[in-house]
Amino acid sequence: SGNVTLVMPTGTYLLNNFRPKTGVRLVGYGYESTSIKQGATGNPAINCTSDVSTGIISSAGLLACKVIGATSATVAAVLVAATGIYAVWKSQFDFVASSTYRALEVQGAAANNVFRCDFKVSSQDCTSTAVLINGGVYNTFDLFLTNCNTGKALSFVGANCLFHKRSE
Repeated sequence: SGNVTLVMPTGTYLLNNFRPKTGVRLVGYGYESTSIKQGATGNPAINCTSDVSTGIISSAGLLACKVIGATSATVAAVLVAATGIYAVWKSQFDFVASSTYRALEVQGAAANNVFRCDFKVSSQDCTSTAVLINGGVYNTFDLFLTNCNTGKALSFVGANCLFHKRSE
């Protein structure tokens, strides 16, 4: 199937556990113009998880918008995860996060089933670790993290995580 771009004009959108499939990209009008509000404390706003119900996900994305956390949220605002034999790959996430529990969580059940994805996240005022990476290799991260209340902005779990600091 082909790629689908869902354009979100200026405004605020309430999303609760939105599950993009292969080729589906949410694109806003910019960080200051388009906002996504996390709709529930126990669900991410965007849940890009490959599993038996979605299959492999590729070319998905969230671009040019701000994600605002739900009050008293207990999960990440954006989740990218893969289970079993399924994978998330060649996907792009470029967003600003504000007042979230966690801006982004990447979960890979195996060493390489979230891979070749690009992540550009700017996060402010999170109440937990701003970005949690658990498994998954060969990803590109461009992170700007400020005011992470726990003092722990970034956490890598597992031996298969690679992080390269890019010099400007």
